[in-house]
Amino acid sequence: MTLRFYDPEEFAMGAASWSVSLSRDDQIVREWTWCAGAPWGVQPWRHAGSEFAFPLFSRDGNAVLAASVAGDELPPPAWPSGEYLASLKWAPRSDRLIRLGSTRLVLLDVDFCEVASHGSPRGDYHRSFAAWLGHDDVFFLLSPDSRLRFFAGVDGRVVGEDVVDPRAVLPLQQALTEEQRGTYSLALGPGLTAAGDLVDTWVRAHYDAEANELLLMTYRPIPHAPMRERAEIPVTEAWVAVEFE
Repeated sequence: MTLRFYDPEEFAMGAASWSVSLSRDDQIVREWTWCAGAPWGVQPWRHAGSEFAFPLFSRDGNAVLAASVAGDELPPPAWPSGEYLASLKWAPRSDRLIRLGSTRLVLLDVDFCEVASHGSPRGDYHRSFAAWLGHDDVFFLLSPDSRLRFFAGVDGRVVGEDVVDPRAVLPLQQALTEEQRGTYSLALGPGLTAAGDLVDTWVRAHYDAEANELLLMTYRPIPHAPMRERAEIPVTEAWVAVEFE
C-alpha cells in the first residue's frame, strides 16, 4: 500500500492543504482532496501496516484522519479546537503514536487513547519538534526554549533531559541590539527578512534515524557583510548535528 501526498493548494499566506491518495498496485483505493497538512511532520503508518493516520489542515482548523488499508475511516483521536497540530508519528515497531500540538505532546495507544501528556512552551517564531528514536523505546521533544526531553515509549515517563542552546553551541560573533531582536532585522535573501529573535532559537529540526542524529539549524550573521537597507543584517544558515548514544 502507498500513501501519497501531492498537489498542495495555498488557502492563505504560507498555509496550504495537500491532497492524499491511498493506492494498491498503482490502483487508487481512495483519495482525500486538499485537506491534509504537510507530509514532512508525519509518520502516518502503524508499524503493522494495517492502518494510518495524518493531520488535516484547512481554513476550518486542524483535526486527525485515521483509516484502514481498505480506505475505511476510523474514529480519530480527538483534537482541541483551534490548536495547531504540528506532527503525528507512529512508533517504528510498537502500537504507540505521538501527537504534537502547539502547547503539548501526547502519547496515544493503538485505540487513540491518551497514555501520557507533556506540556511544551510556545515560542513566538518556532514550534516544538518531536520524533521517535531509531528504536521504539524512546521518543523526544525539543522545545522552543532549547530543552531536550526524552520519554519512555511504553508509558511516556521522562527518562532524560538536556539543553541544546544555540547561543552556547554557536556563539554569536556579532551582537544584536534589543531593537534588532524585536524587529524583522535579519536579511535571508532578496526581499526576504525574518525576526531578529530567531538567532536565539533553533529554526529547523530534522531527525536522521539511520545516523541517529538530530540536525538543528539557526541563523548567524555573515561575518563582515555590509548592512542592507533599513539596517538589515545579512545572515546564513548554521547547522549542527547532535548525535545520540
